[in-house]
Amino acid sequence: MWSKKYKRIDRKYLIDELQYNVLHTNKGFFYSLKKILRNPRKTAKEFIEGSRVNHYKPILLTFLLSGISAFISFKFLDTTRIMKEYYTSLKMPETTSNNLMTFLSSYNSLIMLISIPVISIITYLT
Repeated sequence: MWSKKYKRIDRKYLIDELQYNVLHTNKGFFYSLKKILRNPRKTAKEFIEGSRVNHYKPILLTFLLSGISAFISFKFLDTTRIMKEYYTSLKMPETTSNNLMTFLSSYNSLIMLISIPVISIITYLT
């Protein structure tokens, strides 16, 4: 008798393949995101203690989320216009505000990555 060596191509199979091949997440991204939103302290403790199989890698998660955040803020929320209006209200010279906006948009992911330990320390102290 033939043994089953292949999976049936159905909706679940296609979704799993799409997640793995296109997003390279294989449920780890969404699992990690859900666990972090529900209980960040417990999730971090579990990860540090070795329960890493289902989790997305923390540094990659940080970069991915900061990229998504930058995309949403600059494409959908029109952050550039809001920043220009704010700098104009401060009577900041246009060249200075343009340089500042260029810096912030170019290094958005790095700024978010650096802000993580700062925010962590502040929340720990409070």
